Amino acid sequence: MEPPSADQPVVCAGIGSGLAPHLAFVRDRVHAAEGGERVAPFSLYFGNRYSKEEFLYQEELEGYAEKYDWFSLHTAFSRDNPNKKVYVQDLVAETDDARRLLFEDPTGILYVCGNRHLPKPLQE
Repeated sequence: MEPPSADQPVVCAGIGSGLAPHLAFVRDRVHAAEGGERVAPFSLYFGNRYSKEEFLYQEELEGYAEKYDWFSLHTAFSRDNPNKKVYVQDLVAETDDARRLLFEDPTGILYVCGNRHLPKPLQE
C-alpha cells in the first residue's frame, strides 16, 4: 500500500493493531512537514478497549496533535466507561473532520484498518 501524498487530505480509522499503517502515514507526513512540504489535513480515529493499557503510541500521537495544526487525533475506548461504550465509528459519525476532509476535497482518502467488523459501520 502506497502512502498518500502529503498534499492529500486523509482520514484514518483503526482499532488495536490497525493503528500500525496509519502511524506510518502520520510519520511520513511529519517527515514531509519538517522538510518544508505543504501538508494537507490528516485526521486519525483510533480506538481500543482500555486507554491505560491499550492506547498504543499515546505520547507520540498526542505530541503530533499538539505540534502540528494539520493533524487531529480522535480516540475511543469502549471499556473505560461501563455506562457508555464509545467506538471509532461513533466518533467518525459525530465529528465534522471526516465529512469535511472527504467531501470538500475530491482528493481526500479514507483508510480503515483493524477488526473485520469495523468497516461496515463506517460505510454507513
